[in-house]
Amino acid sequence: MKYINSIFIAFLSFLLFSCVQDVPTADDHFLNYEIPNTPPEFDYVVGAHYQQFSWASGVKEVPSLGYYNSVDPAVFKQHVSWANDGGIDYFLLNLRSAAIPSAFKADSTTIERLMEAENSMEINFALNYNFSGLGLSDANRIEDVDMAVETFIKDFEKMTYFFDKENYQKLDGKVVVYVSGAHELFAHDNITLIQQLRETLANFGEGYELYLIGEQWQWTPPLRYHFRFQDAFDAVTHTSYVLVDQASYDRYVMFHQYTDQALIYSQQALNEINLDYIPQFSPSFTGKILNPTSKTYDFPKDEQWFITNCNIAKRSAPGNRMVILDSFNNWNSDKQIEPAQSYGDKYLKILREQFKVN
Repeated sequence: MKYINSIFIAFLSFLLFSCVQDVPTADDHFLNYEIPNTPPEFDYVVGAHYQQFSWASGVKEVPSLGYYNSVDPAVFKQHVSWANDGGIDYFLLNLRSAAIPSAFKADSTTIERLMEAENSMEINFALNYNFSGLGLSDANRIEDVDMAVETFIKDFEKMTYFFDKENYQKLDGKVVVYVSGAHELFAHDNITLIQQLRETLANFGEGYELYLIGEQWQWTPPLRYHFRFQDAFDAVTHTSYVLVDQASYDRYVMFHQYTDQALIYSQQALNEINLDYIPQFSPSFTGKILNPTSKTYDFPKDEQWFITNCNIAKRSAPGNRMVILDSFNNWNSDKQIEPAQSYGDKYLKILREQFKVN
């Protein structure tokens, strides 16, 4: 009997030990890892959003240039110089649809004015096209809105004036156009719409091939809008993931791991349907400058945080080696890497170190 009891006690001890050993811990979680800081083995193509704006009263940082006029060619001259220091290859410049003629005129005039800077040819630019003036919605698709298809295509015909500039950004001979909010390009048939656009541009003037980058919202599954992009666009990008609602605390506390997993998966999923994926990233963010009651989390300036964000972008751009920075000078959301009195040119230096070999 004593022998049996001893065996029974030993068996219970074994079970208890096994159970204790098998209890999962935080160390076992698949998100429990650090993103390594990996020096670039090649140069990435770095685009950066460039803003024309009015200064919000809540901006606390003081730019090295002071609170400047954002359409002043003299200011743009310094920005071009800094962009070169930071390894930025091209700026994304905003252009709204001629569906609202005054908006199109204002934006195209601004671009022309910036190009007056004596060193403007030292950096490329691409257009960030905003078609919201067409007034599309799920109930008002582009084919059903009077003259909307024609206006959409004519917008691109008007863009050829900029495409012909020597410093317009190209990829393998194709002119790059970033389409803002492209997931809301409501159409009955996006493939046919974009094919019509491409055919028109191929036969317009000397002929133009497009490299279309379609933007969709942050934190959305990469294939949610595949019917907008597949067999129509060339690439997809998410808006920067730094917009995190306070209801999503997990995204905030594990921001880098969540973003890393999301961008890598997006790249893989979109590549499988023959779309490039271009990761987008930011150095910092606050929504409280424009909206003091904003319910989004702040990501204040932090060098190591930005270094990690850069590495996440590199990990999800293994093929096309293209990334987009949001932004060069969006001071109203504290997304800028433009030099400031408080941090100097630290973030420009980090950008170059992360995406250029030298």
